[in-house]
Amino acid sequence: MSHRIVSVFVALLLMVGLVSGAVGSQTAVAAPARVGPGSPCYPIQEAIDANEAARQQHNASPPDQNNPAAVEAYNAEAEAGQAQAAQLESQMEACLAGNPQANPSPRPPRGTNPQNPGTITSDSDPGRLNQLNPSITRTRTTEDGGQSTYSPAIRTQDGNWTATNASAYVTPGQLGTGSPASSAIRPPGFRGGAGGDARAHLLGDQLGGLGNDPRNIVTLTQKTNRLMSEAENDIANLVRGGDNVFVNVTPIGFPGSRPEGILLVSRSDSGIWYIKYFPD
Repeated sequence: MSHRIVSVFVALLLMVGLVSGAVGSQTAVAAPARVGPGSPCYPIQEAIDANEAARQQHNASPPDQNNPAAVEAYNAEAEAGQAQAAQLESQMEACLAGNPQANPSPRPPRGTNPQNPGTITSDSDPGRLNQLNPSITRTRTTEDGGQSTYSPAIRTQDGNWTATNASAYVTPGQLGTGSPASSAIRPPGFRGGAGGDARAHLLGDQLGGLGNDPRNIVTLTQKTNRLMSEAENDIANLVRGGDNVFVNVTPIGFPGSRPEGILLVSRSDSGIWYIKYFPD
């Protein structure tokens, strides 16, 4: 490996604070838990803890420094993991400031508004699966003010993509604009249905999430995917009842492997929070 590649590798990992012991730097110490299990914000703390565990695992498995592709992937994972940690801290701050009471319980009643797909008024990366550019942000809007945003995916060494985040302002027009997961997408860690896995949406199909875009598909167990679908159905029911909802969904862990879990944070226009961490 050239000196230049080694220098870039070390400098980047120093910058993001994720240098492994292999190059002689100390591993960062995780911040103490800010909330306990009784707090409505605790699911975010669970995600923070899982991110820290994934960071430690990442640092313990440095790449072959004679393999530039492996170094590049490792660096991209380090950057994404650090960005995820910062996002989680921001979500914790917002949760503590917002003082949510609890997840909605019992389940909200099904609204009377029909689920008629709205008209997509703009799409920043339209086209079939083989025409997409997953390395850029994709944003879609509907005529009633709904919007979904898919953060750039990260390319893995095997040529597949790792989804990083999806968010949406879910309106009635968003409902019904989603699509089922495409069998042409193979997210990291996917073993097939026979192995108990599912191609899972970050932003659910029922909330307008796309199943034919790798920016929105991750590997989860079928059980975890069903639990997420139940939560997404609750959110869809709020929207049908006239209460639009902002949703943010993040796969927790480092790119290149299946998620440790999924963090779902949502807040409706009327102030109803739904915060849930789904370990997988």
